[in-house]
Amino acid sequence: MGQYEKAVEYFQKCEKIQREILGENHPSFATSLNNLGLSFKNLGQYEKAVDYFQRCEKIQREILGENHPDYAKTVNNGGRPINNIRKYEK
Repeated sequence: MGQYEKAVEYFQKCEKIQREILGENHPSFATSLNNLGLSFKNLGQYEKAVDYFQRCEKIQREILGENHPDYAKTVNNGGRPINNIRKYEK
C-alpha cells in the first residue's frame, strides 16, 4: 500500500469519528473532507477529489462564510483536480 492510500485510510477513520461525534456541520469535519480530497487528488482520482472538496466547501461556506481563509483554501484546492480532469479529457 502506498503512502497516499494509507493517508486515505487514516482520513476516512477520522471522518467517521468526527461525523459521529461532531456531526457533519462542524469545521473539523469539513477539514477531514478537505484532507480526503487532497489525498484522492494525489492518487489521480480527480472526480472523487472534487466531490470531497465540494462537500467541504458547502459546509465551510455555511459555517465560516466566503471570506474565511479556510474556505478560500478549499476553493483553491477544489480547482486543481478540475484542471487535471479537463487536461485528460482532451
